[in-house]
Amino acid sequence: MADLSPGRWPPSYDADQLQESIRVIVRGDRLASSFYMPAGRPIEDMAQGDIFELDARFAYLDECAQPRAESAANRYWVVIGNTCDLARNLQHVRWTQLAPIRFVGKLSDTPENVLSAFKRYEHGRRFFVPPWSLAVKDECMVAEFLEIVTIHRSGLAKGTVVARMDFPGWILFHSCLVRYLARDDGRHDQT
Repeated sequence: MADLSPGRWPPSYDADQLQESIRVIVRGDRLASSFYMPAGRPIEDMAQGDIFELDARFAYLDECAQPRAESAANRYWVVIGNTCDLARNLQHVRWTQLAPIRFVGKLSDTPENVLSAFKRYEHGRRFFVPPWSLAVKDECMVAEFLEIVTIHRSGLAKGTVVARMDFPGWILFHSCLVRYLARDDGRHDQT
């Protein structure tokens, strides 16, 4: 049984095992060709990892704990909320979460060492989002896990799902999200 004394709580996952799972997915030869489901496939219900087009400003509480929003609208978001919650009746689960997808620059202008780190999913707070259509084919994009917002599920009707991750892409996304949200065992903490 884990030590439940005051201090650091035990991890809810094995950090090394999760990191190795991410490495295996990234090294696989199927990821690039099966990150997203084929275009044109009908998308009925929303799911975790869906790329969502919704022109909305990123909402946050400022340094005075007052509600604010960025002045410029963000166009693309990724659904963070659990798929099972999105399938539940609205009166039982009214809210879900989105993370904004930020444009870092053009893929062709992104330094190779930066792009390589993104494609190996080394960053814990950012998730590299490969282009899903010709409209964004040369864009270097990341989902910002530090900027997750909550949206009423009725508000999702104001946007459109433009891409859905296929199984390998979703497993990678979910693994990176768990790595970000879950507490590790502290073996790499600075003392």
